[in-house]
This record gives sequence, C-alpha cells and structure tokens, in this order.
Amino acid sequence: MIDPSILQILLLHTVIFVGCDLHTLPLLMLPSLEFMRISECVHLAKLPALHSHALPKLAILQLHNLLQVMQLPATLGELTALRGLYIDKCALRSIPMSIQALTGLRELVIAGDSSTRASHLIPEIAFCVPDLRGLRKLCLPGLLDFDQK
Repeated sequence: MIDPSILQILLLHTVIFVGCDLHTLPLLMLPSLEFMRISECVHLAKLPALHSHALPKLAILQLHNLLQVMQLPATLGELTALRGLYIDKCALRSIPMSIQALTGLRELVIAGDSSTRASHLIPEIAFCVPDLRGLRKLCLPGLLDFDQK
C-alpha cells in the first residue's frame, strides 16, 4: 500500500514504480513531476487516469513489462507536456485515440517481444501519427514478425 501523502509531494520531479505489488495505482497529483517509470509490476492491471491538471509537467512516461495492463488511460492525450512515451513489453490491446492530441510528443517507442507481439496496434498508431506534429522519432521494434515459416 502506498501512503497517499507521498503522492502529493509538490516538488517531486521523478517517480519510479518498480516491482510494486499493486493491482492499481492511485490517482497522481504531482504538479512538478517530469519523469515517471512504471516497470515490472506483475499484478498491475490498470493505470490511473492521467490528467494535465494533476501532472502538468510530465515530460517522460515509461511503461515496461506490464503484462496485465491491457489499455492505456483514455486521458493520456491530456498530457500536453509529454515529450517521450516509451512502452516496452506491455500487453496492450489498443492505443487510445487521445494520443492524437499529443502534438508536442517528440519520441514514441512501442516495443514488443514474442509474448507481447502487437501487430494489431500498427493501424492505430499509423492513424495517430499524422497529428503528432512534433514527433521526431517513431520506433516500433518487435511489433511485427517478419519470419516466414
């Protein structure tokens, strides 16, 4: 259990959840937060809503090895300060169309492996990319299997 008072520290710039034993994360209200990494939380099934008024400075969001997380919050597109979104080895079923609003996003990396291959995400990503005017790097390693067997 996370003490809710910890998540209200006004000057906190970085939050890293690694290997936490939580099924959900609490709603985050961190006005100075710039970097957040959520990794290896094997029981985490749902991410909290991510609102710009709660995370107005969040620039980097990294999600790694979250095999129970099937979807990103629909509110992801509200994070207008987001410059880098890095998703690696997550079992996503879809990408929220709200990411089209992330016009300041510079880097989008969505990676998979044999257990999280997500070629079904390619059309959704392709639909959103034209609206991401600030995008300078799009990397989709491991989403497609080019091996012909």
